[in-house]
Amino acid sequence: MTEREKAFEKARKIYALVQEGIDGEKESARVAFERICRAHGFGEDDFNDEIIGEFEMKYKNQMEMKLVAQIAAVCRGSYGSFEYKPYFKTVYLKVSRKDYVRAMIMYDLLLPHFRQEFRKGNDKYKENLKYWSDAEVIGEHGARFCILKRKRIKAEQARFRKKFASAFILVHDLYPKKENGEDVEDEEWEDENEQGQKLIGKPGGRKKAFQKVDMEKVMISMGISRMEVRDRVTNGELPA
Repeated sequence: MTEREKAFEKARKIYALVQEGIDGEKESARVAFERICRAHGFGEDDFNDEIIGEFEMKYKNQMEMKLVAQIAAVCRGSYGSFEYKPYFKTVYLKVSRKDYVRAMIMYDLLLPHFRQEFRKGNDKYKENLKYWSDAEVIGEHGARFCILKRKRIKAEQARFRKKFASAFILVHDLYPKKENGEDVEDEEWEDENEQGQKLIGKPGGRKKAFQKVDMEKVMISMGISRMEVRDRVTNGELPA
């Protein structure tokens, strides 16, 4: 955690006293809060948890829907909510200003990266299929062998497409966290939103306890490069 991030967390705790403290405590907290904000360029709105409106996140297919819904679950904060409407291919997220900024950053950065990483992995299967469809290769190995090879590659490709979103979420640790950054405990983890729509569960969570480790998902995750997404509020990159 950088010095600026530490200052932001400290200011957020002091801001709670500004809002809820008694008279003398409130005034002292306000002075300390404003001093930290001036030193690091924070604004009071950065610490406001009031719901400000709805943020729409579009997606193109079922795989992207899993990612976008997971981003919404991670970014909704203590007071926000979300739902997704498959017909419109949109996730609607109601959040505070601070959480809105976080969701906007994660959506803007992770979705293009998701598409790029999927294309990179999927292209390998396309190249293999093209190779085993080549006339010279068929002549060398035999038509029946090449047909079986292509069937196997297509089956692997189908499993890759099915598990890619979960693997990407695993690589980027897109699971709800507590205020201190620790994982939400199993009994606190919600695998549905308010409308009963399913989310992707935490590895080793309560509902996953009796399932074996999905080695295919783990293997897919090893081929995905992780993008570091940092909060522009704590990095001083929040646009005016």
